[in-house]
Amino acid sequence: MGTGTLLIAGVAGCLLLMVAVRLRDTQRLLEQFQGLFELQELAGTVSDKELYDVALAHAVAMTNSQVGFFHVISEDQQDVILTTWNAAALTNCKIPELRHYPIAQAGIWVDCVRTQASTVVNEFASAPGRKGLPDGHFPLHRFMSVPVIDQGRVKIIFGVGNKRRPYRAADEQRLNLVASKLLRLMEKRRIEQELRDSLSHIQTLHGLIPICAWCKKLRDDGGYWESVENYLSTRTDATFTHGICPECKQKALTSGT
Repeated sequence: MGTGTLLIAGVAGCLLLMVAVRLRDTQRLLEQFQGLFELQELAGTVSDKELYDVALAHAVAMTNSQVGFFHVISEDQQDVILTTWNAAALTNCKIPELRHYPIAQAGIWVDCVRTQASTVVNEFASAPGRKGLPDGHFPLHRFMSVPVIDQGRVKIIFGVGNKRRPYRAADEQRLNLVASKLLRLMEKRRIEQELRDSLSHIQTLHGLIPICAWCKKLRDDGGYWESVENYLSTRTDATFTHGICPECKQKALTSGT
């Protein structure tokens, strides 16, 4: 086989490899968008726990990991509120179930909270600053954790572990994407719940409300008469400020008061 033929075969092989890599990356991108779309669709129909589980499953799959965890960080940034692990982590973990874990006592798996930056450890056994694992904890060879920060505070952390190959920047980007999407959905659900609660509170004022035809005071359920301001302020979150409407202003000017 001549040199020219070998060169052409080599170029063709490189092109085929580039096409295969591009197709693989395109497939991964489609799977990523499909996962985010599923999160969006489920957000209004499932419980918080179910939403966390689905997001975590996508994070583990998108990074080719074996185990994963998702935790909420307390408002004072002092505790990890242990929220959920994926099935593989739970199957291989025999430590007692906890609900809160002080960040000051935690190892490098919460360094992302301390530094407010992603943590990638591809050789856990030799990683500096590690505190080891509790008895019964699932084996951990490598892991990656990312924080989701809102208004200067870490709200949640996502972690994945035990990928067969080292974690790279692309894995960090995928994990950040899922984590950020979940935080936005959590905030959306919180706001919607607050709106529902407010609407329910306002709706308690529906129905017949006795009002004095002369002084305009309102009668409560106990038979006491209150000013409109007092009546509404004790039953809603409204705050009143006073002014004068054009009609009353004209009357005041005409009467000289």
